[in-house]
Amino acid sequence: MLRAMTIRPAGDHALLADLGDVTAHELHAAAQRVRALPGVVRCTPGHSSLYVIFDAAPDPDAVLRALAGEAAPFVGAHHTMHVHFAGEDLDAFLAHAKLSREEFLTRVRDVTLTARYLGFRAGFAYLDGWPWPMPRRATSRFVKRGSFAIAGEIAGFYPLDSPGGWNVLGQTNAPLRIEPGDTISLVPVDAPLPLAPESPQPRLSIEGVEIIAPLAVRTDRPFDEEAARLACEAVASDGPVLECAMVGPRLRFHAPRAVAWCDPALRLQTWSVSAGEEIAIGKIEGGLRGYASVGAAGALARRTDAKPA
Repeated sequence: MLRAMTIRPAGDHALLADLGDVTAHELHAAAQRVRALPGVVRCTPGHSSLYVIFDAAPDPDAVLRALAGEAAPFVGAHHTMHVHFAGEDLDAFLAHAKLSREEFLTRVRDVTLTARYLGFRAGFAYLDGWPWPMPRRATSRFVKRGSFAIAGEIAGFYPLDSPGGWNVLGQTNAPLRIEPGDTISLVPVDAPLPLAPESPQPRLSIEGVEIIAPLAVRTDRPFDEEAARLACEAVASDGPVLECAMVGPRLRFHAPRAVAWCDPALRLQTWSVSAGEEIAIGKIEGGLRGYASVGAAGALARRTDAKPA
């Protein structure tokens, strides 16, 4: 049973449950119980919280009852990661932890890490259980994908080339498909692990439209149902819609189409485009999510002065 928790609204269809001081196992056991509730669409763990999205009005009492119940066993997937420990911060770490390289390579085999939650970049798992804490670096620099790094008592693998201020101890070439609640074992290897060539991101196509950038989700269960409905109605589409966060999509059209975009303030733009044209929506203003819908050529129900890019 969880001893200290608070629940508060987080939107029309969501709640944020703060569980207080919980272990990773308690956090994911609680998430498992909440996901089993009727009407729950998604339950996303944070460091010590759960973001719970419902398909209708939230039910805080049901969430409270689920969290107050006995914890059912939770077992995530287990990953064995081969790591070449030769990172740029390894010597500084060994001095800080007062370990010889040989002692570290022996003892790290007994470490089991648990993915507490995902954040920072897509696919970056915050891993609990690192036994030799070390403060993060004072400044960030470029970090290669596959790098294994630590900050405080948390470890993680960088899934993409990106800036990073954690202490880089090594690198893996294993696929980084870690989900919250998974456990990880580390196996040191002597030789560098060559990275496979980075695969280009697959481009999603919908109704003769290519989504060039950034990533978008094609969904018939949008987070903002009103904005998605307005976009669909504008081009006489039954959905699904493209749901974008923070940045609207850049779209390339391979056939004549009608397209509508609705932003978080429910402002609607529509275009009638020809094959070969592109539209770039840009940064989303006034909120987080916007929605694009595509219909047949000539299907516009209303027009604006917006022009194709």
